[in-house]
Amino acid sequence: MAADKTRPKRILVADDDANQRRMIQFCLEELGYQVETAADGQAALDLAQSAEFDSIILDIDMPHMNGLEVLQHLRADEKFKDTFIAMLTAQDSSQMVAQGYAEGANMYLTKPVTASVLARALRD
Repeated sequence: MAADKTRPKRILVADDDANQRRMIQFCLEELGYQVETAADGQAALDLAQSAEFDSIILDIDMPHMNGLEVLQHLRADEKFKDTFIAMLTAQDSSQMVAQGYAEGANMYLTKPVTASVLARALRD
């Protein structure tokens, strides 16, 4: 999807922890992004498929479908081949990081994350 420079970048944030979602949403909106959120993996996948997002941030541990499963579904769809997708999770084992990248994540960030790290991750 070609970026429209006249509108704010749209980001989907999926995390089952309401406090994490609100914190990330607040940080990103302060940076000028338009943010939509989902509380579980299936809702994230449904939202991603029904709208256009410049970037997607996925937690791994979510109900109904985990973040890696969402990532697999998105990467299997041609629509998302160029979409920036980051995993943002507390799971920081080398095996989990490797799996995230193997499934097609562009970036793997661990919690807690700062606004400046998020900003750098999403920068053009």
